[in-house]
Amino acid sequence: MFWLKNKTHLTKGEFKHLNYVDLLYFGGTNYSFKDGQLYYRRDVQQSVTQNSKDENRLLELSMGPFFPHEVYRVQVETNIGTIIKSKVFHKNMTKGPGAIELLKEIFRLESEVKRINLRIKSIHIIHTHPSLEIGVKKDGKWRFFLNGLSKADLLLGEFLSKRLKKEIFIKAITPNGVNYSYTFRN
Repeated sequence: MFWLKNKTHLTKGEFKHLNYVDLLYFGGTNYSFKDGQLYYRRDVQQSVTQNSKDENRLLELSMGPFFPHEVYRVQVETNIGTIIKSKVFHKNMTKGPGAIELLKEIFRLESEVKRINLRIKSIHIIHTHPSLEIGVKKDGKWRFFLNGLSKADLLLGEFLSKRLKKEIFIKAITPNGVNYSYTFRN
């Protein structure tokens, strides 16, 4: 991937769409690189990786016909390694009706797993953060706008891990080709 440099009359400066390599270079103190893995620090140390083809497909669904919005999918990993996926939900999973629908879907997947005499090993909640990650240079200084897992995402993961007594893996996918994840272990 290449940096995208643009001049804009809106900021009277320069902006960059930040990709994985840019985060390594510009990340500053919020990012660290250890044992071949990039990490982002916002409340917890989040793993940063490049999007897979499946994650990019989910991201395409979040771009919608009118405006970008959050979408999510729940996946459960069984005790024998089988992955069972939910449908894609076009809602914010951390607020009101979206959070209730998320819980209903987890319970539905749990009953499906029990029906085939298996157990859930971990629950994966994969969602999109459809806003861009950018760096804006104005008056010779860079300012960065980064996505990562939000406080609401982290609170949701912590709540689910404690209540469901399961390992919860939460991932946020961004349009710049990177994603952020964290695992809550029970």
